[in-house]
Amino acid sequence: MLTRAAHEEYASHGLRIFGLAPGVVDTDMQGEIRASGLNPVSQLPRATLAPVTDPAAAILFLCSSAADSFCGQEVDVREPIFRAAIGLTPLPVS
Repeated sequence: MLTRAAHEEYASHGLRIFGLAPGVVDTDMQGEIRASGLNPVSQLPRATLAPVTDPAAAILFLCSSAADSFCGQEVDVREPIFRAAIGLTPLPVS
């Protein structure tokens, strides 16, 4: 609701507000978490993690007018419809 409210409040000032949920991304930190075996995230197969280029592609897309239909929403980089909108293939199922 905060994302939607902020968009409603500031759209007239030319601001476009989005929430971005990148999901679990294959970073060095995630490699350390997987190696630790301490929590459920450490058990995720590496193949199911998003590559670091996926959130970057999402941010680039959100900076364009092509993302106008997503204004005021939280967008999830793992969500198939959003992935298709930004030209990414679906993630493997864990």
